[in-house]
Amino acid sequence: MKKEDEKILYLGFDESNHGKWPEIIVCTSSIIKGDAMMKFTRGKKRMTEWELIKYFINRNRDFAYTEVEERQIEKSESALIKSIPYLVNSLVGRLARDKIIDSAKLIIDGESKPKEIKRLNESVKLIKDLTNIKEVGYKFFPKSNMYYYKYSPILEVADSLAHHFFKGSSLIKKINAPDRMIELNT
Repeated sequence: MKKEDEKILYLGFDESNHGKWPEIIVCTSSIIKGDAMMKFTRGKKRMTEWELIKYFINRNRDFAYTEVEERQIEKSESALIKSIPYLVNSLVGRLARDKIIDSAKLIIDGESKPKEIKRLNESVKLIKDLTNIKEVGYKFFPKSNMYYYKYSPILEVADSLAHHFFKGSSLIKKINAPDRMIELNT
């Protein structure tokens, strides 16, 4: 298969980052390449509930999320990294089985730490085994400086969803989010 014929699923990950439990981890997905492209802007803007609802009208986009309690992770463990295989499997399984996608690219908000990279590499192997996807890649996108904010649409959506879910927004009912809640098997 030629590289341009490859069907890629882009997955963006972010957490609520409020320093309180439960931590909300969101994974947004899209087969639209433009949703994964990095852009620069001045300042950070969170999407409104209405903007999020409009974003998900396109059937090529989806999301899943989980809530992680403090007791579910070890002190040195990242709730986001631990959640990745569960969230990916929920979004990728059917698409991979039905040959709708050939590969997945994970875009993770934040900075990578050596211990997290090891855990993420284990998760990538697990994702390949569970979904039959041949290629799974990932990138971390650290926080930008105070003047320019670097983002991609799927990371912006993941950030906005995590924020609205954490705040108990009515958005959950509007976009059928209970059906997208994934339980961690810990």
